[in-house]
Amino acid sequence: MYHSLLAILAVAPLAAPVPKVPAKTEMYFPTKVGAKWVYVYEFKGLCGSNQEQTDEVTAVEKKGGVFWVTVRQDVHGLPNSVSQFTVSGDGVTVSGRGGRMLPDPYPWVKLPAAAGDTWEICHSEPDGKPGTRTTVYTVGTAEKVLTPAGLFTTIPVQFKKAQFGGTMWHAPGVGPVKAVIGSGGLEVTMTLKSFIPGK
Repeated sequence: MYHSLLAILAVAPLAAPVPKVPAKTEMYFPTKVGAKWVYVYEFKGLCGSNQEQTDEVTAVEKKGGVFWVTVRQDVHGLPNSVSQFTVSGDGVTVSGRGGRMLPDPYPWVKLPAAAGDTWEICHSEPDGKPGTRTTVYTVGTAEKVLTPAGLFTTIPVQFKKAQFGGTMWHAPGVGPVKAVIGSGGLEVTMTLKSFIPGK
């Protein structure tokens, strides 16, 4: 359960009216190599101490008006996984994980965004198991989020998948600055500790 929660937050898988964000203006994820985030994970209801994760953009390729962004994620200084995102003025989509492209890419945030916007993504079961699972995403009210890295104006997106649910707060130019995901009595909070733009 512990690793499943981390996996969802690391790539995965996340509240009345949000002003319309003009398409093709702001990117809600970095598109420069060298951009680096440090996140702090806090656990409730789990055996384990808080930990830090460092993510860094290691490659960017532009195809048409879409940026394909590769991010390396390290936990405790050890390489953990690689994820790929597609980024444009239309939003941010998780396209790859663990060095492999996902058969069912899923948007983290769609632009323009307004409170109450929803979308559903049907995912194939992992490891070739038969069947599918559906994740429902709902845009919430734009809000300011204070983190150790600063104060950000964000678009919160709630998500619900099977027994998991939570919210991820997205800031322009930065990406996720906070996420909370829970299942039963278990809860993980991810907060941005620091952010360095790429060059």
